[in-house]
Amino acid sequence: MTVNENGETFAEVTLPEMFTDENTSQELIDGHADVTYTSGTVNEDGSITFRMTKDQHKAMLEDITDSCEDAIEELADEESGYSEITHNADYTEFNVRLSRKYSEYEDSYTAMVLCMYGRMCSVFTGEKKEILVSFLTEDGQTADTYSSSEFEE
Repeated sequence: MTVNENGETFAEVTLPEMFTDENTSQELIDGHADVTYTSGTVNEDGSITFRMTKDQHKAMLEDITDSCEDAIEELADEESGYSEITHNADYTEFNVRLSRKYSEYEDSYTAMVLCMYGRMCSVFTGEKKEILVSFLTEDGQTADTYSSSEFEE
């Protein structure tokens, strides 16, 4: 958080290029600057830096965590073979309880998705941390653990 000359508190959040697409332009960012953020800048590396009030930042973080919760809930169902997916408060540690045999192919994709959700939350809190995803057998034994660094360039 930064404070400007008027004593207002602002947050600056830089969204990495991996969370943007080729259709993102400065004009598009400027056209949406209002309630969600006060301003945004498309950087040369493809990332976007948003400036927002404290309240806007809080609302955006709540929206992000709500979206993550919804997506995690969708992942944990009988069809996927995951009986439960739990995480810590800052979305840096996930435990995926298997209701089937561990499959490196299928489960590495799920790990990548959970790491992406964790990374998105960390972008908005400003704390880039390692994300860990552990797959647990029905009896609680660790079948495998993935780290977000395995999925980064």
